[in-house]
Amino acid sequence: MAAIASTEVQGRVRSAPFVARDARYLVDRRPGREHIDILLSDAKAQEACGPLSPAEPPRIWLRYAAAGPLPASELTISPGAPSAWEVHYQLRSEGRWVSSREAAAIGKVVLADAGRTLTGALSVCFADGLQSCVSGSFVAIDCPSEIDKPVRGAEPMESPSALPSASSAGALGLTPRTPSTPSAPRGFE
Repeated sequence: MAAIASTEVQGRVRSAPFVARDARYLVDRRPGREHIDILLSDAKAQEACGPLSPAEPPRIWLRYAAAGPLPASELTISPGAPSAWEVHYQLRSEGRWVSSREAAAIGKVVLADAGRTLTGALSVCFADGLQSCVSGSFVAIDCPSEIDKPVRGAEPMESPSALPSASSAGALGLTPRTPSTPSAPRGFE
């Protein structure tokens, strides 16, 4: 890992310069889709986890195939070899998304700051025939997935285990709720 520069991730993707100006990670906990994405974007956001400008920048994606605790690990990816990690790039070209999933990478990802920040280093080349390679270090911040954000006006979801039971509610000085029979609307009594 000593060969990877401590500067931000940079290089060339499909013959164009790439600099990781924004680094964030997202955890997807949906059953059957559990994964962690680390997104390195060639764009900036005005605020942490805010919209990127430009909105659809070139990105390098690192994906870990689980949503549980991310192990501090060194990763080596070889094309066609099984791995819990995958690395690819994605960018808009002539109005359509272009990507490459064939990558050979070395890197290190370390969990820090009580789970709110991931630090890492990456050196990767893609098998796109265009000598697309990037290398450097990153600090990715935890950004909640859009699917996990509360909807405006909706009550936040509570875990059933977080609600007090009838016996513990009395001990806490709370009056337990009892099911009630809905009353008829006015005018229909």
